[in-house]
Amino acid sequence: MESTDTLQDHVAALVEGILRDGPCFAVEIAVRGKVGSQAVDVFVESDAALDAYALGQISREVGYVLDTDEVMPGPYTLNVSSPGADRPLRLPRQYRKMIGRRLRVHYRQASGTCTEVVGALEYADAERIAVAARNEPVTISYDNILWAKVQLPW
Repeated sequence: MESTDTLQDHVAALVEGILRDGPCFAVEIAVRGKVGSQAVDVFVESDAALDAYALGQISREVGYVLDTDEVMPGPYTLNVSSPGADRPLRLPRQYRKMIGRRLRVHYRQASGTCTEVVGALEYADAERIAVAARNEPVTISYDNILWAKVQLPW
């Protein structure tokens, strides 16, 4: 029997294989619970619009592979969803999609002090982001971001 971490890594590798070469990508994958009543949570994002049909298709493909390869040791529940606005951004690919949106970013400054900035995301590349704060952009490397969330307009 695999440990939960090993099982989670195995599931993550399978999901990555399914999504490879497509517009969708995995943001977070978790296996939780006890054997016989586990849940597999797969949060996916897309470079294009992500609708219920695409999520359903991914769910069917992931479920098929988990079942045919007998990956899960017993009954499980599969949850495939987009991350939603309440979950933190994790990958540079997500940030690029959020350019122009308002973010709250908690980050570590060069001095080691933790602080936050709230403003429109102006720029995102493979190494850093820039957030407009009081008309002056704040540039932050991904390594220094503790968490970042989209700020909804209401």
